[in-house]
Amino acid sequence: MANVGARCLLRTERQTLSRLPRTRAVLFTVHTYQAPIMDEVQDREHVELMLMALQTAPDAMMRYKNIQPFYQHLIDYLQAHL
Repeated sequence: MANVGARCLLRTERQTLSRLPRTRAVLFTVHTYQAPIMDEVQDREHVELMLMALQTAPDAMMRYKNIQPFYQHLIDYLQAHL
């Protein structure tokens, strides 16, 4: 799968808790970001972290996220960018 870096997306979240000044209630926000894996392989540390996450994730998580069909292609792609 030569295009695994373009077709696979890295999804990250930024979560915040903010106290509202008047009511003192707590506001929880989530902002999601997506980027093709090929955009992230420019940074060796990112590659190492993605490899570690993939290689140590439980099988149940891999099935839930449906990564198994392209798992080895993704590992190979990331290792080639170390």
